[in-house]
Amino acid sequence: MHGPPSWQIVVTDLWCLPESEANSFWYSLIHTGYSRPVSMRQRFALAGVVHISNTFWGELCRPHTVIACLEALGHEKRLTRQRASRIEECLLREVDQHGNWRGDPWDGVERVQTHAPDVIICTEIGQT
Repeated sequence: MHGPPSWQIVVTDLWCLPESEANSFWYSLIHTGYSRPVSMRQRFALAGVVHISNTFWGELCRPHTVIACLEALGHEKRLTRQRASRIEECLLREVDQHGNWRGDPWDGVERVQTHAPDVIICTEIGQT
C-alpha cells in the first residue's frame, strides 16, 4: 500500500478502505493542487516527524473532513466521480448516526460547524 505509515494505519484500521481505493486516494493527494487535499496530505506526512495531539488527529480524520477532501479531489478531477463515490461509500459504512466513526463514544454534544471542517488551528503541532 502506498503512503506514509500513518496513512496506511488510518485507511486500513479506521476507514476500512480496500487497498485499491486507498492507493487511488493517496495518489490523488500527491498530485492535487487544491488546498484542502494538500493540507490533508501534509498532515499525514507530519505524523512521526513532530508530535501531533489527539485533538489534531481527531479533526483531521473526522468523517466530514475526509468527505470534503474527496469532494475537492473529484472537483479537481484527481478522482473520477465514480471512484470518489466508491471511497465515500466505504467511509460512510464506518460512520454512526451522530457522524462519528463506529466505535467512537458519543459524548452527547452536538457540534455545530462554523467553518470548513478542515480549517484547524494547528498550534498544538509540536507541543508535548
